[in-house]
Amino acid sequence: MLSVSVFDLTEMSLNEKMSFYDKGLLYFSELIKVHELKQSHKIQIQAALYNRPHADVKALKDYLSDIRYPLFFLDMEAFMPAVPLFKGNKPYQHLPFLFSTHKKISNDAAIEHYDFIAETGMDPRRQFALALIQTLQEAETILIYDAKMENQLLNALKNEFYDLHDSLQKIQNKIIDLIIPFENKWYYTKKM
Repeated sequence: MLSVSVFDLTEMSLNEKMSFYDKGLLYFSELIKVHELKQSHKIQIQAALYNRPHADVKALKDYLSDIRYPLFFLDMEAFMPAVPLFKGNKPYQHLPFLFSTHKKISNDAAIEHYDFIAETGMDPRRQFALALIQTLQEAETILIYDAKMENQLLNALKNEFYDLHDSLQKIQNKIIDLIIPFENKWYYTKKM
């Protein structure tokens, strides 16, 4: 059973929740009438009370309008050794060693898979960057879910390999983060 108390609201401090509780406003059915709630809280409450998802159709259409073929769906992995493994590395530095991508050139096209995994025993960063540039050269849109780490890795690679800076920047410019519609509650269900 879905709990529907003030303590289940996301993105609200405990002090704010306690303030509502102290005013006798414990349940979503009581909170729905509170005018000073943020829009994101109202969306959460309405989705729970009325058992239907929220969709901001205009915002979603605007967001999706930037997506162009060929699409690449990308994921990267990195490790952070406490003791630097290679000359010029720092403790706990992110070292990208693997990426996986799926390419779709049109709505009707089959999905093609590409990946890279670094060889062991050598600093993987430059080979990783070169393989990424080669693989994504056709991309119009690169879709990533929660692109924070990928952007951090790309920024570090741009700083380390100045000769690859422009090519890596082109990749970054094509990234669309799939978490954005959910963070902004353009789409929200009570299970979220």
